[in-house]
Amino acid sequence: MQPIIYATEAITALGDSQAMSSCAIAAGLSAFENHPFMLDMAGAPYKVAMVPLLEPGETQRIPSLVEKILNTTLAKLPTVTESVDLLINLPAPRPGLPPTIAQDVLNVAQAAVASRENVQISISEQGRMGGALAVQSVQKRLADGVEFVVVLAADSYFDATTLSWLDLTGQLLTQVNAWGMVPGEAAAATVFCSPETASTEKQPSAVKLVSVGIANEPGFAQTPPVCTGEGLTTALDSVLAELPADATIDDALSDTNGQLVRTDELGFMFTRRSQYFSEPGKMNTPVDACGDVGAASIPLLINLACELNTAVNVVLASSGGVHEGQKEPAKRAVILLEVATHGA
Repeated sequence: MQPIIYATEAITALGDSQAMSSCAIAAGLSAFENHPFMLDMAGAPYKVAMVPLLEPGETQRIPSLVEKILNTTLAKLPTVTESVDLLINLPAPRPGLPPTIAQDVLNVAQAAVASRENVQISISEQGRMGGALAVQSVQKRLADGVEFVVVLAADSYFDATTLSWLDLTGQLLTQVNAWGMVPGEAAAATVFCSPETASTEKQPSAVKLVSVGIANEPGFAQTPPVCTGEGLTTALDSVLAELPADATIDDALSDTNGQLVRTDELGFMFTRRSQYFSEPGKMNTPVDACGDVGAASIPLLINLACELNTAVNVVLASSGGVHEGQKEPAKRAVILLEVATHGA
């Protein structure tokens, strides 16, 4: 059984819904702007991509994003559901992130689902790879009888301590660092169900989740990191076995964020496995439009893939490990998606 993507939702710097965000990204718009009051080490305003729904001085940004997206996502589910697993992924611990973030988010999530029965909430603080691990668990959860699985993730870099840390560690795009990221913020949710549930709910066609591959990236164990795409290639190889016969990958979406090492690894991966891509090197990078959205990357990329008019897509995502303040080794994830009609 391959899970069906039943619904998608997102809040980004480009819009307060998945439809708005997708249209803006497709149109080539960018949400980049100068932060209204925070300055980098050189005394220049940080280049950022902020969600317009939140005031610049808002401090509870991640809980607010979760609350807003939960309300719209739950409205897309049937009024009565037998069971829902709500998997919420948050950033891994880092400077500036409140130690109470998981409890703060749990509080707003419990309030949002209070009117519904049979909703099980699970919260992880695993950064980008938390989204991949949640998606990897979807098939088993549905096979075990869960009716809907909601993979939701949120992140925001807009804390003074966090931005200073990113600047000090050379991760930001600044006047003195051309190979850095533009920090963003977002919340994204992807709702999965079985083909049988999708058919019952009269979803005539959809995108299905085919496979998830996750691998360690040894190059990020070095300082500075020297990445030749080994982890990304290994993750890709693990899903290629599920690629339909004689099919190639039509589109690739990546969380590549402007950092040189991330760009390099994609080049190495495409060089090694170009035969599996319809257009090797073709890449959709929404970070160019709405900034790096950290832990929210994977569900956002999956949702954007659902908007593409192509048959087979892959989502490529990276976790920087210790270089992003995380304790675990750097990891790479590849998620294979395919357009399908129910019963096919």
